[in-house]
Amino acid sequence: MNNRFKFLARSVTIGCALVLAGCTTNTKEMSGLYDDGRFADAAIAGDEAFEVLRVADGSRIRGFKNTEDRDMLWLGMEKGKILSDAGRFDDAVDVYQHVFSVQDHLSDMETLFAENPLDGSSWDAGQFLEDIGQAVMGADQTTYVVQPYEAILLGSYASLSEMMADRPYYAAFARQSMQLQGEWRENLQLEKVGERRTPIKAMDDAMESDVGPDVDLGEFSIARILNFDQFSLAKSSMRSVVADAEKAGISSPFVPFASLINWAAFTRSGAGTDAATALRGFRDFSGRQVLADRLGDLAAEGGDKVLVLVGAGRGPTRDSFSVRIPIPIPDVGNGYFRGVYPILDYRGRDTRPSSITVGSQRLEIIDSVDALATQNFMIREPELWWRPTFRGVTRAVAAIIAQAVDDESDSLLDLIALGANVILAEAEQPDLRMWTSLPALHYAGLVDRPADGNMVITITSETGTGTVSVDVPE
Repeated sequence: MNNRFKFLARSVTIGCALVLAGCTTNTKEMSGLYDDGRFADAAIAGDEAFEVLRVADGSRIRGFKNTEDRDMLWLGMEKGKILSDAGRFDDAVDVYQHVFSVQDHLSDMETLFAENPLDGSSWDAGQFLEDIGQAVMGADQTTYVVQPYEAILLGSYASLSEMMADRPYYAAFARQSMQLQGEWRENLQLEKVGERRTPIKAMDDAMESDVGPDVDLGEFSIARILNFDQFSLAKSSMRSVVADAEKAGISSPFVPFASLINWAAFTRSGAGTDAATALRGFRDFSGRQVLADRLGDLAAEGGDKVLVLVGAGRGPTRDSFSVRIPIPIPDVGNGYFRGVYPILDYRGRDTRPSSITVGSQRLEIIDSVDALATQNFMIREPELWWRPTFRGVTRAVAAIIAQAVDDESDSLLDLIALGANVILAEAEQPDLRMWTSLPALHYAGLVDRPADGNMVITITSETGTGTVSVDVPE
């Protein structure tokens, strides 16, 4: 019998407290107001619920009130975006800067790819069960890791807020964002992300090898779990989102919209070489050659131009489903498998724009956050779907082995072991954390500055047409 399972068998009856220690920071009030379009109210709710905590001299942020340490980076991204959309750019920059300084973004990005290779045949079961914590602690109890597309947007949104607040460090944020784009492109070594091949047979073989010949799991298998309809439905939905984005030319995982913000920051700061690099990235990532050419020829073209950037619609969030399977082993004991799995929820399709215009000029869609989040989810399938499966299997097998060490059937120890298995399994919650205050789509266009300085942006969707007026400075 594998030594790891022997240890877990001794531990499973006392591990319940480990999963009852806390839960994810609750942002529902702040996020709900934001989703309703009440940006100022959402920012105030964030002030009250997640007050910014500063060091003694007030020079920098040290955290947020009522926020679990493991959720700090996630909460900071949500809070920063909400503050910026409420027009509180100075506050937003401070929050963005704190998140950016805390996360080890380059290291996290490399780790993300190294631990989740696209080739399923290189998968190693050992990485999923490194210690007992993996067997009892749900993913929502782990420290949030900022994802590559989130880190890139974090730097660019910080740069944009810095420019809007007329603060001096916008080019530094843009440079970090552009560096992240390059790192991510180098690590991914792909221009698009496809669906994973799940190595189900290798997983079953690894499970049987770890359990050993002493325990026969009967018809129970990894294949039985991962072939549930919910997985195929989720994959079908993700395939459709990425295919639609590819057809529209907005599926690049390297965030073309960030390149536009970075170009604006470098152009404003007079960093011509960096501006040219950002524009080349935009051209490569977006395929929007006409807009890229116009930006490149801006100095020669003359006239008073305005780069219009629009984030529209609500980006994806997460939902979840559970798989429950009893595992009776004749003459040995009973186990209980429960796996809890996040899936993406694509919100508000009917409210997304069919067109955005300024005067007679139609803005172009630059990228899709739906596609960014979906491709990231595909890359992370081992972490999001395979790991919970092995965690549930480990708990169930540990309980069965705990019962097997006692020759007496239905003894008190057997009942305790099974009860602990069920409690641990049902206590696990899905990890629903992701940056949900992002828009669904990014638009952009280069237009003439209105003579009166008042720009009217017209937005049309299935639910109707509306306008937004913006005062444009000289």
